Amino acid sequence: MGRGVARARLSRAAAAHLTRGALGWLLRAACVALLAGIAWILPSAVTGDFTGSSLPMPAAGASAPGPGPGPGPAPGPSGSAGSASSAGDAAAAPAAPAASGPGGAVPVAAAPGAAAPASGSGAAGSGAALAATQPPAPQPRTHRIDIASTGHQAEIDRCEWVRMNLEGSIAPIVGAHNTCGAAFVLDLVPGDRVELSGQGLTGNFVVTGSRDGYPGQSARVATAGLSASVMLQTCYFHNDDVRLVTLDPAP
Repeated sequence: MGRGVARARLSRAAAAHLTRGALGWLLRAACVALLAGIAWILPSAVTGDFTGSSLPMPAAGASAPGPGPGPGPAPGPSGSAGSASSAGDAAAAPAAPAASGPGGAVPVAAAPGAAAPASGSGAAGSGAALAATQPPAPQPRTHRIDIASTGHQAEIDRCEWVRMNLEGSIAPIVGAHNTCGAAFVLDLVPGDRVELSGQGLTGNFVVTGSRDGYPGQSARVATAGLSASVMLQTCYFHNDDVRLVTLDPAP
């Protein structure tokens, strides 16, 4: 009986040894197969030659793409790689200094195809453009009067330019009918020039002002408050009123 027990124990030990040996062989075989699979996968991973994942070819005539951007920073705690990359780029890129023109103003880049601005400051350029579009200021007009006589109504009715020395007037009055060449007196404005000749009033004069009167009004009242060296007078066309124009020697 003792021998039977010993044989049974020996059989169990042998079976356990064989089992361990078989398991070891299986583990070694699995490791070899795993290493062989890794060796087969790695070359494909390096070349990118996976079925359905190859890079697209550039279109015919298209230039080759340039080098891609470097690897971005690792994703932050939130796990959002895109937002972490944008924040990192914004923090890493230094702010470009603002170029300033005269007076510290930041120049504005012109749009493509925009016309170049005119030389000079904006205000000066705008003023020049405005002046170019405005009509020129009217030049002073010059009229010539030949004084034919000294008198009053009778001489005027002869269609002459007449010097009238009226009592109470502040200055001699030179008058004529509007139908006898004196109509321009109705349009005279300050700054216009008048050349007088004859009857002691020869000279160059400039218009300084005007006033309306009426027939029969005294010269004193009609000229009160005015200042002049000589005055011109003619009648209006639409009524009997008269226009008085004051003259002073031209500078």
